[in-house]
Amino acid sequence: MRRIPTAGELTDQVRWPKRGNGVRSRPTALLLLTFGVAVTGCSTVTSASAQPNWRDIDPCALVENQQLDRIADNPSLLKTQRTDDETHTGCAYTDPYGMVRFEIGLGAGAPTPPSPPPAVAPPRALRINDKPATATFERSGNCDVWVQLTDVVVAVTVKPTPGKSTVALGDTSPASCDAQAPLVGSVLEHTGLS
Repeated sequence: MRRIPTAGELTDQVRWPKRGNGVRSRPTALLLLTFGVAVTGCSTVTSASAQPNWRDIDPCALVENQQLDRIADNPSLLKTQRTDDETHTGCAYTDPYGMVRFEIGLGAGAPTPPSPPPAVAPPRALRINDKPATATFERSGNCDVWVQLTDVVVAVTVKPTPGKSTVALGDTSPASCDAQAPLVGSVLEHTGLS
């Protein structure tokens, strides 16, 4: 039997756009700082309406324990592991048996999704919180979905324990991601991004 890759493994295959090293010369930095201060002083936008930078968001704080109760037998036993690199940040919630039950990833730009593994349904377009999304894997209550926001892609993987899944074993219909859409929608709201 062929093993189906997780969203984390698929995310590792994603070709995220490369980003420069961000190093600027002192005159350029000074010019940008001066221009930024001048423009900020004239702006009518308040800091409360400014969208947060996705890099400043803790992906491990985007879901609450009672929400994890929908997918794990004992959410307090889930361990979190945060990952960060040049192009994305993420958080995986792993059960005591080593199974990733929930995973969140935030990345810059629009990724190029990998080809789905053989015998897996092609990606499906849907909307979550009125945002364009792509379900890249749906089976037995498991859902891998990518949601495109303005400047960031939010990737979420949900793998409920067998007793928590509301979708029949082997079901590859849209029911898996449809069942997880409220949880994914809550994650999107917690980001504060649009």
